[in-house]
Amino acid sequence: MLSIWFQRRWVEPILAGEKRDTIRAKRGHYQPGEIIQAQVGPKPPFCLLRIEAIERVSAHDLSPDRASRLASLYDAGIEWYWRLVFQVVPRLAPAE
Repeated sequence: MLSIWFQRRWVEPILAGEKRDTIRAKRGHYQPGEIIQAQVGPKPPFCLLRIEAIERVSAHDLSPDRASRLASLYDAGIEWYWRLVFQVVPRLAPAE
């Protein structure tokens, strides 16, 4: 199963359903409909995510705040990014 890493500050917003996308410089091997593991670094996954969509987005179409954060993480000259839209997969209750 593929995984995707997030900074620790995004764990609670993801679990609460407040953060439903991420923007990356590379598309990776993700496919819409695929279930992936969400992790903070090499630690065990904190949840499973279903990829709902993958969209190519221009750096110019991002909010100034988001564009600034991405420029600090990646090469500031990147014109296009990949937006992965996801939803947390609910955990099944253990069988009794």
